[in-house]
Amino acid sequence: MAAILFCLSLAWILSCLEAKTITSNEGVGPLCGAHTCATNAICSSRQGETSCVCDRDYRGIGSFVCVPENDNYCAIFNDPSVKSFDGSHVQVPGEQMTFAAHLGTKLCYRNDKGAIVTAAGSCDVRVYVWYCRRRGKFFTCGMLVKVMVFNNSTVKHHTTRIYGEASQGRYIFKEEGQRCEFGNGLFGDPIETEVAGIGRIKSAYNYSNNFAFLDVGVCGIKVGLRPVDSVWDPLITPAGLVVTTSQECEPDYLSVEQTICSPPTGKGTSLEQQAAELSQEVGDTVTKEDLACLKVICGDVNQNFPGAQTNLNNLHETCNSCDKRTLVQAIKQCCFILHNPSFVNCYDKQTDVAYSIVKKQKTVLKKTSKLTSLLDECLFGLCSENSDMCRLVQNSIEDSGCADKIRPNQYTILNSTCEYY
Repeated sequence: MAAILFCLSLAWILSCLEAKTITSNEGVGPLCGAHTCATNAICSSRQGETSCVCDRDYRGIGSFVCVPENDNYCAIFNDPSVKSFDGSHVQVPGEQMTFAAHLGTKLCYRNDKGAIVTAAGSCDVRVYVWYCRRRGKFFTCGMLVKVMVFNNSTVKHHTTRIYGEASQGRYIFKEEGQRCEFGNGLFGDPIETEVAGIGRIKSAYNYSNNFAFLDVGVCGIKVGLRPVDSVWDPLITPAGLVVTTSQECEPDYLSVEQTICSPPTGKGTSLEQQAAELSQEVGDTVTKEDLACLKVICGDVNQNFPGAQTNLNNLHETCNSCDKRTLVQAIKQCCFILHNPSFVNCYDKQTDVAYSIVKKQKTVLKKTSKLTSLLDECLFGLCSENSDMCRLVQNSIEDSGCADKIRPNQYTILNSTCEYY
């Protein structure tokens, strides 16, 4: 309680502080086919096909990020696709802030011989990511990392938020921090946290790869962000988030039923296993894409981030009012609203929604998102078996002239009779 009151008492001070703004425009590696290669990757050519391949002793996505070979990683990149800790893939488009990963580790550090060893104490690290729209698709543009370090009977809180924008290879990052319990305070200047005898939690910037990192080395974790370029093809310089963890720090993969990064094999229930269990529970087929969409839309995450639409939190409330079996059916019929770029661009004719660091305002001055409103109404109409709302959503789609943008044979609310007995 004292920590919370202390944070609140500093609110007026923090609101006056200017967070750190950093510009990076050194670019990335040479063009390799349709991509540029990441740091620690080379351009490889086989049978006439070129691709970026991570160097020896590294692994990852050569056109995006390469990590040390012994590290586990989850990458969320481009529009957006998740490559989880277990190597599985799933698409997770959405406008919401999403719970990406939750890790518990031992405190650890690198000794004089360069080896990583554990120490007395532990860490709790929670990683969140949010997205911006570009050409009807959704790309990463910000990350929030909450860290708790338990050491010598004390708890240290460290929360960092980094978000960015880019144009023609010029990246601008804004970094903010706070020390309030569970990150429940206002953000101010960037912070560093020292753990005596172990190391520091601090940001780092890879200018040659246009990445911003939070280095939580005392927990063997690093979280990196590259925001989307508003001009250049995202295939050339993919936007995304990466979470890496050192196995030597003995990571546990927590909250797997809430996060979108599936744990390594044998370290928890995978997304595919969770989907199978949910299928059995509701008596209907649930794909991992259905489950990922459910986690993104219905996740219990406070939608408080720069540029957030004010109606995003409504989705969680709507999901909570729905029984699980009906919610699964609604997700199947409503997620197309975010999955189809042609429909997104047609239905919501606004330009891309983002928060401008330079202008310190949203590039589009709209407090709510038409897409989010349609998605909320779609879920509510089906969950509550409300015929009028169901037909209202159908009519809204038909009247928009965008129904022909929906993929052929796609199962949507337009297939519903909207008749309930």
